[in-house]
Amino acid sequence: MSTYLQTFAESAFRLKTIFGRAAIALSLLLILIFVTTRSHGNGWEHGAIPFEALVKALESESPEMRMRAAQSLGVRGQPEAMEPLLDCLAIPEKNPLVRSALYTALGKLGDRRGIPALTVCLNNETREELRSDCVAALGAIGEESSLPMLLTALKKDSSFLVQSSAVDALGGFSTGASVQNLAALVTGTGNRTLRQRAIRAIGKTGSPAAVNPLLLALSDSPGTRERLLIVSALTNLRSAEATEPLTALLHKTDDPQLRSQIVIALGAVHDGDAYPTLIEMLTDKVPAVRYFAVKSLHDQGYKEAASPISRMSLEISRRLVRQSNRQLLSEPVPVVADLSFQVVALQAIADLGAPLGLQALLQAARPRPIPIPRESAAALKLAEGFYRQRRAALYGLGYTKSQEAAEFLAGQAGIGDPDFRLRAVAVRSIGVLGFPGAVDAAIACLDDQVAEVRWTGAAVLGRLHDPKAVKALIKELSDINSEVRRQAALSLGYLADPLAAVELNRLAKADENQDVQTAAAYSLKLVTRQP
Repeated sequence: MSTYLQTFAESAFRLKTIFGRAAIALSLLLILIFVTTRSHGNGWEHGAIPFEALVKALESESPEMRMRAAQSLGVRGQPEAMEPLLDCLAIPEKNPLVRSALYTALGKLGDRRGIPALTVCLNNETREELRSDCVAALGAIGEESSLPMLLTALKKDSSFLVQSSAVDALGGFSTGASVQNLAALVTGTGNRTLRQRAIRAIGKTGSPAAVNPLLLALSDSPGTRERLLIVSALTNLRSAEATEPLTALLHKTDDPQLRSQIVIALGAVHDGDAYPTLIEMLTDKVPAVRYFAVKSLHDQGYKEAASPISRMSLEISRRLVRQSNRQLLSEPVPVVADLSFQVVALQAIADLGAPLGLQALLQAARPRPIPIPRESAAALKLAEGFYRQRRAALYGLGYTKSQEAAEFLAGQAGIGDPDFRLRAVAVRSIGVLGFPGAVDAAIACLDDQVAEVRWTGAAVLGRLHDPKAVKALIKELSDINSEVRRQAALSLGYLADPLAAVELNRLAKADENQDVQTAAAYSLKLVTRQP
């Protein structure tokens, strides 16, 4: 179907050139025959149809064609679509499905010129689903002038569908009137479904005034599901006022999902009062709680957290080493959870205090004595987890300021690893450390069979500023891979050695790749000290 659509779209452009607007209408008919409801989720097909053809289709006798055209114009988001969409409504449009598509398109365009038509809709439409569409469109436009209409729809429209859309729309406004009306629903005893929609909406307002109503609702909430909604809403608000009640709830509930969301919310607050709780959660029995505790500590930049996080990572590495491949594969789910936790832990260690986490990074960077055999879906998942673990560790070692780390990276588990992806990360980290021997290690990587390792090594040599690398880099200017040539050219520019001038000049004039030519020309100026 997509092939048909693309073919017809291309035909429309050709026919427009040859025969003009009449051909557009014909090609659009063919296109719309093949644009089924299922295709709406793809997105690209709306852009494949010529804009003029869609506008013309709004005048079609076929309601199906008018509806499809309106939907596509809304998805495309072109401001030029406003006038034809409004004209179509003003005719007036009799088909309710087409009107629905038109109202929705006005909302997607987000243009305030659509507000008068949507106001008429709220006042005159007898069908509740269409009034609901118009309320949603007003919310999407987000103009403060439409707030009174939304509040009127919430309070006076008898349709629950319209009321629900009004609640959702109010979430886009942070003004007092919006928050007050949502707060009344959140703390009230009315319809439960409407209350839960209001909880979501008030969190989206981002208003500090939304915190107290949510905390009050949290204290009175009858069940875990609603508490989860409230905590999610509080997460968006990032208020320090929520730290104490959220911590208290964390220690009361056993629900894994709620506990995880509370930790996420505490991490979003960026409040020092949450630090002890987040550290405590590093050892929680729920894997997701541990995971988000590390993420929160990392995001908040608590450098003192590097040590406890390192201890947890080291403990996991040692536990996994003690288990055979058969044991790991017998219960892969907790292993995958441990590895996922360890990846974010190693990333946190690298940023918060890599020197403090040296042993944790070294242990995680070591390969398993016997690799996981890739013989099943579970085995593939575990193998990928161990790869990500080692990659994060090798990356973090670059920030440890450690000679021991440099020697490890230059060894068989670093630039000598069978996995080229890990070799590339290892040589990068060697360059970041910059210890004696780094240049030789990076030069050795220029002979790697895989281009990614060669271009990473070439990039590292330019940043180490050692003239010993010049001859090796000049040789790489003839590499078969264009990115290797480009990185070698840039690094020679940083080294600014006149020996490279002739070869750089050759690349600048004759290389088959434009990016390589640009890099060589730039570096040639640095080498010859041209302005």
